[in-house]
Amino acid sequence: MLLKGVTYYFSLVIVIFGITTTSAQVRRLSREAIDSIRNIKPFDTKGQILSFEHTLYDMGAVYETDTLDQIDFDFCNVSGNDVVITKVTTSCGCVTIDYPKHILPPKAKSTLKVVFNPKGMGGTVNTDIFVYTTLSDKQPTSRLSVKGNVMATDEWDFLPHKVGALRLKQKEVVFDVVNVFQKPSMRIMCANVGTSMLRLSASLLPSYVTLKTEPVQLEPGAEGDIVVTVDGEKLPANVTDNLPFRIIIDGVEGSPSERTLKVLIKQIKK
Repeated sequence: MLLKGVTYYFSLVIVIFGITTTSAQVRRLSREAIDSIRNIKPFDTKGQILSFEHTLYDMGAVYETDTLDQIDFDFCNVSGNDVVITKVTTSCGCVTIDYPKHILPPKAKSTLKVVFNPKGMGGTVNTDIFVYTTLSDKQPTSRLSVKGNVMATDEWDFLPHKVGALRLKQKEVVFDVVNVFQKPSMRIMCANVGTSMLRLSASLLPSYVTLKTEPVQLEPGAEGDIVVTVDGEKLPANVTDNLPFRIIIDGVEGSPSERTLKVLIKQIKK
């Protein structure tokens, strides 16, 4: 009997110590616990304890590599009593949460701060945050939500310039020297990241410039080159250096400025 009593006392101490040390922590719940909480209404069904300015934050579409701003859930204690937030639990380890630990007197305002880490969270995200206070130790006082769509890391990072469904390695071309008896070309790596075929061209080109793509048609997901060629014989006779001009690409969505390539001929040899 003495041994059993000691064992019981030791177990009770462990349980009490565990509750004490975790009561103010942000913890990730098991799937079973999340489902059980989702199926009951929060204790504060009418906002009579903590009244949040909003309980849902929609991030929209973000990339896994994005660094996101802090999400602020502003609230006020409308209960008429002193309140302390005892713990905050979350359905996903993708969020870190900072919340006030001090006593909140009636009408006190404060903020629950959430930071979402999208890394490894590709797909639809719907994260619940459960807030517990001294007025309810078994049911959450409030439930907040963060949702959005996390896009996988951009596989076209090596082509940083976006023009509609077209991705480009660069939007500027420089010819160091052009001989009037030659037709030099410069290539710009590109890719079609859309779902429809692209056939690119250019209008209003100077008479001494041509533009084409190789291949002629860019299929969805295909890479290729935009080829800019200068005909030395047709260059202006009175220019020998620093000849700049612009090319507006047709066949892809975007404003003229977005579809513009800048070209510079540094020197012309007669």
